[in-house]
Amino acid sequence: MLEQWKAEMEERFGLLFAILDRAYLARVRRERGFGVNPWRTHSRFLSDYIQDRIRLDIRDRHTKLKHEDVAILYFERGDRDVRIHPIRFDEDGNVRDTPP
Repeated sequence: MLEQWKAEMEERFGLLFAILDRAYLARVRRERGFGVNPWRTHSRFLSDYIQDRIRLDIRDRHTKLKHEDVAILYFERGDRDVRIHPIRFDEDGNVRDTPP
């Protein structure tokens, strides 16, 4: 599913996304060193677990990631269109602006 979304986002909107998974993390660590911050390696990610990871990073302050710097886009498929909903977080990592 992630590969399909990645292809659709590039075809429809010209947006390039990286799929954030174990293989991606291993590759960027191999290329840039183990201490690399994966969030700084690309500007747009697709991932099955990204929301929870971001929430924990913001809440636990393990990185310099700040809640005001992050928005996750949720793509809701309709019959004839795709609606895009931003998901944002508060300073404690709680989800704000959840999609309908």
